[in-house]
Amino acid sequence: MFVHNKRLQYTVRVSAPNPGLANLLLEQFGGP
Repeated sequence: MFVHNKRLQYTVRVSAPNPGLANLLLEQFGGP
C-alpha cells in the first residue's frame, strides 16, 4: 500500500523563486 506524503523533502525559499527550477520540477512531476 502506498502512502502519499505531501510534505516536501527539501526546503523551498518562496522569497526567491527560481523559474528554471520550477519548470524543471513541473517536468519531473509530469506537468506541461
